[in-house]
Amino acid sequence: MIRNVIKQVYLSLLFIFNKFFKHNIKSRNVVVFMTFKEDVLPIIEELKREGYCITIIAHPKWLEFANSLEVDKVINLKNKYVVQQLKAIKKSKTIIIDTYYLLLGSISKSREQSVIQTWHAAGALKNFGLEDNSINKSNKQLIKNYLSVYHFTDYYLVSSDIMKDVFINSLDAKEEQMLPFGLPRLDQYKNKHTYNDHSKKIALYVPTYRDYTNEIQTIDKEVFEKMCPDYELITKLHPSITSYDSDERNIQELVEIADVIITDYSSLSIEASLLNKPIIFYCYDEEKYDEMRGLNKYYYEMTKENKAYNLEMLYKLVNRCKVNEAIKPMWHQYTHFDATKKLIDFIKKESKPMEVSVIIPIYNAEKTIEETIRSIKSNYEHEIICINDGSKDYSADVISKINNPNIVLLNRENKGAAATRNEGISIAKGKYIMFCDADDKLGEGIIDKMVKAIKENGTDIVVGKVSHLIGEEIRPIKTYNDLKAIEHTTLNRTPEIIQSIGPYGKLYKSEIIRDIRFDEDITFCEEHTFNLKAWSNSKITIIDDLAYLYNIGIEDSIVASSYKHIEKYLNDATEVRKRSLVILDELKEKVSNYYSYRMDYLIIYFLIRNNFMKVENLDDLINPATKYLKGIEKIETDSVKELKELILTISSGAQYEKYVEVSKELKLEFNKKTYRNYQMKLLKLKTKMNLRSIKNKSKKISH
Repeated sequence: MIRNVIKQVYLSLLFIFNKFFKHNIKSRNVVVFMTFKEDVLPIIEELKREGYCITIIAHPKWLEFANSLEVDKVINLKNKYVVQQLKAIKKSKTIIIDTYYLLLGSISKSREQSVIQTWHAAGALKNFGLEDNSINKSNKQLIKNYLSVYHFTDYYLVSSDIMKDVFINSLDAKEEQMLPFGLPRLDQYKNKHTYNDHSKKIALYVPTYRDYTNEIQTIDKEVFEKMCPDYELITKLHPSITSYDSDERNIQELVEIADVIITDYSSLSIEASLLNKPIIFYCYDEEKYDEMRGLNKYYYEMTKENKAYNLEMLYKLVNRCKVNEAIKPMWHQYTHFDATKKLIDFIKKESKPMEVSVIIPIYNAEKTIEETIRSIKSNYEHEIICINDGSKDYSADVISKINNPNIVLLNRENKGAAATRNEGISIAKGKYIMFCDADDKLGEGIIDKMVKAIKENGTDIVVGKVSHLIGEEIRPIKTYNDLKAIEHTTLNRTPEIIQSIGPYGKLYKSEIIRDIRFDEDITFCEEHTFNLKAWSNSKITIIDDLAYLYNIGIEDSIVASSYKHIEKYLNDATEVRKRSLVILDELKEKVSNYYSYRMDYLIIYFLIRNNFMKVENLDDLINPATKYLKGIEKIETDSVKELKELILTISSGAQYEKYVEVSKELKLEFNKKTYRNYQMKLLKLKTKMNLRSIKNKSKKISH
């Protein structure tokens, strides 16, 4: 209890200190935390060769060693040096850690930074992190503290798919955070041959650390060598255990000279399997350890052979020891002894400033996503963030097979396009952000054209032209004719920008939209408030170039089936209109009027007109449409008047009482004569829509 209070006070103080230091990131600056020197040493040596500016934050026992490496700076890991630690972290593009560091739980991280975990073990047999039995999972603050540290990490080096699962379950990590490079600490085993200049075979005893007790069961050297006369026993204890004698040599050197390794729940067994060493599991306290810490399913699978519960069993196993050939393939599918090189190449790539992030929400797009990604090209450093929003088809498989190093694939449970775009914004590293749907395409060379325009003009957003894509045919959208090219403008000066109210066909400076989000509680027109907020205080450039190809298809367009969701769409639109009014109140009247044209006429009017003959129950359309109009009853634009006329016309197709009810709701005059006039209008409208339907069917047949 007291320990947790102290931790909380420490984190609170760190949070305060953190406020005093702003990020000043240098792309060649790297901070390396050193608690397990074998894990980070090969990385440090290679970073030195590449000329990186390296700061080591070292455990006190490694300070002398760290200084001997002649890096740019060495800082003591002790808490009293936290100011120096914070300064170094805030300047570094890359941060490499080798275990859990409480310090990181209260530090704000820039999205420009990358934190890479090279965990101090090639695998895991015991539970740790969130799965550790010793953690009080009912203590919400404690769990929150753990998560704040875990979530500081961006990437995990792994040697196997099993270790991916371990990190996902233990540290609340995600699949896309895994770097299947193997571990740098294991690279040294390439072409390694075991050696032993002792007169006897070597039995190496390496028990794991038990944080719930200071007592461990050592093996008496004299008795062991008497019972196993061919062997000499060497004991290597965890660095935290100081009350027993332990060999001073590093563990990897000892593993190489050993002929047999005796361990218990330590991941050393996994590392030693690379050298095809016989491994014996001496698990005298298995039941107790499982109760206190927890042993995972991989432990029980690995220890089916060569496991001893007492010394008598241990001696027998040592004297007839054999290699457990199942361990190596379980844990080393990505171990190719080139992990350090792969990691440094990755750091080099991450060190390059990201110019553009293209965010693609993906749902059941296996047929179109490859073409979409193929259309995203740029000479600038860019990333294509593909967020698979719970697709039920093979979208993720299609993407994973595309040979494009710029792709970042994330798999998520289904939350909708708005939530998916929002997540994309939160993780995007680009200086600029674009959106693209999974069945659409970007215009040829448009990224480079837009980046050039935004830089040359010093603006915040670039808006381009959008055309419909129907099969292979590109058809310009006529209403975009209102959008004329202009180098510098604002929404107040050029309200026609609202014509491009969708999320696509634009390049945003990321800092402009960092704190803006799409409305996740609605699915129709959820982008309106996003763009109105983004445009309200931004400098805007409009270009004539084709920025986006909106795929409406021939038969499978959303419009063709929108009548099935008409009530939901109109209810969403009512809420969007309500929220947009708040934003528009701060802008000039002509902006509000143009939005009325775009929303009330081009979207809602045509949505209702094109679907009223398809709905089974006309009330499902009339009632939400009337509610929509009541929400904008103070607006008197031509678009609103046209919409009212349409609703009255459609309501005349119901009983006279319904027509009267709608008229009253909209505060309009009514009588039998106007009712009959609207019925005549309805007849003409139905005739027009039927003729239009016949014409469209003819077009489909011709296609």
